[in-house]
Amino acid sequence: MHLRRTVAGAGLVGAMILAGQTWTAAQSTGAGSPPSVAVINQRLLETAQDPSLDDDAKAGIRGLYQQALSELEAAARWRVTALDFARRTTDAPAVLEQLEAAVTAPPAAAPSISPPDGLDALEQRHADVERQLEEAAARLAEADAEPLGRTSRRAEVRDVLARLAEETAQIEADRDAPGAPDANPAAADARRMLLAARRLQVESRATALERELVAYDAERPLLPHRRELAARDV
Repeated sequence: MHLRRTVAGAGLVGAMILAGQTWTAAQSTGAGSPPSVAVINQRLLETAQDPSLDDDAKAGIRGLYQQALSELEAAARWRVTALDFARRTTDAPAVLEQLEAAVTAPPAAAPSISPPDGLDALEQRHADVERQLEEAAARLAEADAEPLGRTSRRAEVRDVLARLAEETAQIEADRDAPGAPDANPAAADARRMLLAARRLQVESRATALERELVAYDAERPLLPHRRELAARDV
């Protein structure tokens, strides 16, 4: 029913560990090959200890590496999101079966109501029922808005995917552009790592968004049943 689900912190940590195991921890980064967090941290240490760099140069290089770390962290979050949408796609048939069973099941018998003991108890019971009704009405309103919200989200995702394709092309152009003849080799290497990390983040985000659309397709049959059950609650 929700367009997004909260990702547990443990999932992000696991994705970061998986990324660290998957990415090559080499001392130099090839074109298009993302660096590992361990490699970037090592480069940060080497930069701080490099006697050939002045403070300004070190600060600039350190900033590039820190941006690269941020890109890797974002890529890890998108990988977790992609896994979540893949799980939702896989789970959709079983969820549909459960919803169909709930919809076709006979309504539960109305609970017996015994008069509360005293005015205070009656007022408390009235407040509880009002709260339950508000919660049920909110669920129904959400179910009513869900199809239109997903349609709007689909259009938004397609626009973002188009922009990500453009961003990927720009990253490739920046990566292939010749550096200045007098460029500092350490700064040039840091920039290459940043571009590789940024490309990984863009690709991971695109994968997550594509899987989001697939999940919406798989979950489309669920929406009418969820709406009907919410209406029953009201």
